[in-house]
Amino acid sequence: MEAFIAVLILLAAIGIGFGAACCSLASKKGHSTTTAFWLGLFFGLFALLGYAIARPATRECPTCHEPNYFKRTTCKMCGSPLQSAAAPDSQTHPGPLQM
Repeated sequence: MEAFIAVLILLAAIGIGFGAACCSLASKKGHSTTTAFWLGLFFGLFALLGYAIARPATRECPTCHEPNYFKRTTCKMCGSPLQSAAAPDSQTHPGPLQM
């Protein structure tokens, strides 16, 4: 019985460690830290890897350097337009050839 309790305590400590690591990664990338903790607690290494490869939930304004959500098209502070990550730059990619 004592060995079973020791194993449970060890598993709980490992889960809390993964939860804390997921919280750290989530806060750096602008994601919910509460969700990250619970995912790390229950799914461990898989959640940690998921947050490690996840892209940030925000992007920085090129004018005032304020963080903005990816869905925004203009900065919430200065109103300058934010370049879409999905839209190609017209100077770099001229488009299809026309004849």
